[in-house]
Amino acid sequence: LAQSAWLEHIPFAFWLVDTLRPRNIVELGTHYGSSYFSFCQAVSTLDLETCCFAVDTWGGDEHAGLYGEEVYRQVSEYNQQHYSGFSTLIRSTFDQALEHFSQGSIDLLHIDGLHTFEAVRHDFESWLPKLSERAVVIMHDTNVRERGFGVFQLLDELKRQYPHFEFAHGNGLGIVGVGCEQSPELNNLYKISENARATKQVRDIFYRLGKSCSESWENSQLKRQLVTQQDDIQAEQQLLVEQQALERGRLAERITAQHNSIVEMEKQLAHAQIQADDLSLAQQHINSLTSEVALLQEQLNEAQTNLSVWSQERIQANDELHSALHQLEQQQSRITSQEQARHQLEQQVNTLTLQLSEETQRASHLTLALSKSNSALIEHSRQISELQLQLEQALHVQNTQVRTLAERDN
Repeated sequence: LAQSAWLEHIPFAFWLVDTLRPRNIVELGTHYGSSYFSFCQAVSTLDLETCCFAVDTWGGDEHAGLYGEEVYRQVSEYNQQHYSGFSTLIRSTFDQALEHFSQGSIDLLHIDGLHTFEAVRHDFESWLPKLSERAVVIMHDTNVRERGFGVFQLLDELKRQYPHFEFAHGNGLGIVGVGCEQSPELNNLYKISENARATKQVRDIFYRLGKSCSESWENSQLKRQLVTQQDDIQAEQQLLVEQQALERGRLAERITAQHNSIVEMEKQLAHAQIQADDLSLAQQHINSLTSEVALLQEQLNEAQTNLSVWSQERIQANDELHSALHQLEQQQSRITSQEQARHQLEQQVNTLTLQLSEETQRASHLTLALSKSNSALIEHSRQISELQLQLEQALHVQNTQVRTLAERDN
């Protein structure tokens, strides 16, 4: 079975072969072979001594379409496997194949080539001499009236000359009794054409039978499609399983990488937390140092204030020291003067002592004066001692203040 409108005429092909029991069957235009192999199957099933011939170029035409070498290869392989004992494929044009058949040797001729009126008429007229006295001609696509199909026109002409019958289903099939010696069964079929009701009944019977063949092919196609879809689904499922396994592997790798990243981030977080704790402690230490700096700043400010006071006191003490030194210098000058005076007095005493003997009277006065001078000298010496004590005290105070200022400065 192959996709073809001829599938719906396979039951009639069996009936026709069984009724006609032809010596030779010739088909002009085989394509995928649905019609031709139905004749062959009928011959094989009925065990007839019939020879079958399929004539085609297997290149296509404007109605069948153009196709490649694979169609002929497929038809040839099928014919070789099943019907090579009585079936022959003739790869040529219809006209070239004429020389292979003798006059009046063909009992059943199926014309299914190019469907223009001129081509079909030429095929019928050129093959007419090869037909026998009981020959039957069947023509496909008699119910197609588009794309330049003209088979129906030839059938209308032949109806005026030969007995006939026509099916409307499966794009139409015309049966023409060309030979003058038709079998009784075929004559009955031709007579049915004169009865509309009987024609409808016969057409309905073969339509239902033919529809089962078409549906059988459709079912086989659906089964093939189902198998193909199941294979595709299994392949897709296998691919999906592989993709899922690959994706699971990739996902596991990503999860592992993310887990490692999370562990690393946790380590970094713990390290950051330690750093944060350290920073917190450092911040607390800084705050403590800041407080200490503030306190030291206050102490510094206070020390600076005290230093200013101490500087003023030092300046004042220096002034007092300078004043005391000045007084000391004055006292020293007076002492020097007194010492000089004393020296002079001693010289005078010596002089007076020398003159003592001469000036005894004056000696008492001088002695008295000397006593007074000694008293004054003693007084001066006491004052000098006091001044030296004051000077030493002032120096001591000054040194103490200098040390205190130095300590404060440090």
